[in-house]
Amino acid sequence: MAVTTGWNTFPAGFDSSHVCPLYDETGAYFFNNTEYIRMTRGNEGPGTLDFAPRSIASLGYPAPFNQGPFDAALYSEGYVYFFKGQSYMRCTRSDGQLGPHDPGYPTNIAPWGWEGAADFGGPTGGISAALNSGGVDYFFEKFNPKTYAVQRYIRVTRGETGPGTVDAGYPQPITNWGWRAGFPGPQGVTGALFSGEDGGGIKFGPWP
Repeated sequence: MAVTTGWNTFPAGFDSSHVCPLYDETGAYFFNNTEYIRMTRGNEGPGTLDFAPRSIASLGYPAPFNQGPFDAALYSEGYVYFFKGQSYMRCTRSDGQLGPHDPGYPTNIAPWGWEGAADFGGPTGGISAALNSGGVDYFFEKFNPKTYAVQRYIRVTRGETGPGTVDAGYPQPITNWGWRAGFPGPQGVTGALFSGEDGGGIKFGPWP
């Protein structure tokens, strides 16, 4: 379904393929090329808009996170991780607050060790989506059909901080999820939103 079907409370510009979602317990953030919004929501549906779109630059993050688009954002209990290209940044968060970036960030994604998982993410690639799922996280590789026939993903066992360890048997092709033909689209999964622990489910991009 199109984001505009049932999620039509989003402002203009937040229904594109560049939107990066981030769970926040009582709501969710959505980042586009230059702006971000926060929605107060439950496990289902888009929720209600908390404020008009704000500039990503106003968050005061260092380059390259001083502007969008972000590749992925990961909810991690008391922390938030943002990913862009081969860089990532950690922020100490609280409910309703993204928080400042932690000392020593941004830094290179290489220490997460994905290059050991069949070169997942690649030195010139990166990830297109990240998903918290309790004690494990899922990361989706930027899809390059010249390299692999279908998009790949990994499952990582980890705590609140650090890279954790890639689980045995990964990367795997996204086709293992058995979704309907035609989903995800030619770019693969470009956004994933954890939506609470009480059966709210998972929302996947790409946002049309």
